[in-house]
Amino acid sequence: MRKRDLHAIERNLQRMRQRLLENLLRMEQENIRVPPRVANGDQHGSDGELADLASEHFERENSLELYLYEQELLKAIDQALDRIQDGSYGICRVCSRSINPRRLLAVPNAKLCLNCQQEKERNGHGSRFIKAHG
Repeated sequence: MRKRDLHAIERNLQRMRQRLLENLLRMEQENIRVPPRVANGDQHGSDGELADLASEHFERENSLELYLYEQELLKAIDQALDRIQDGSYGICRVCSRSINPRRLLAVPNAKLCLNCQQEKERNGHGSRFIKAHG
């Protein structure tokens, strides 16, 4: 991979990382750390109150799922940045071949070449192929 391409990917990863950190902080401030609304102690709330609580619970659950997804993405980006630093970036974790630079430009945190990624998707996360090589 050309150094110019690697630097462009690194800058892109840094921008992605910064956006994720900002999103995570905003979500923490808005949703995650705010305790859910608690009913006023009446076990037999009105249908409207119960619907509001159900809707609020659904929104908090979706926010939490997005928060967890973005944390995982941040972790993958940090790992990609570490691989750039240690010189292993762009090497498939399964077959040890070079990952196509066009793939890395499109998916800068890719750990697998396209062939190995497709094999993983065909066989699922728990496949023997990935376990034996990952």
